Amino acid sequence: MGPHFLLSFGTASGRTRTLRVNNASDTVTDTLVRSAMDAVITSQAVAGTGGRVESRRRAILVTTQVTPIPVV
Repeated sequence: MGPHFLLSFGTASGRTRTLRVNNASDTVTDTLVRSAMDAVITSQAVAGTGGRVESRRRAILVTTQVTPIPVV
């Protein structure tokens, strides 16, 4: 599994909605992530039981390091 972003948004009812973006580039800038999150909010395309997303809460880049362990 490659790197991915977890983008968390505040919803109309005060809950948190998190979107996962796979195949993330680790060279993406903070400004680009904020801009992308603002575009999601402006589009009003994301909603759930907590209502539409209305604010940015958190963005993290998740990477996984795999280390083989000899067992034989």
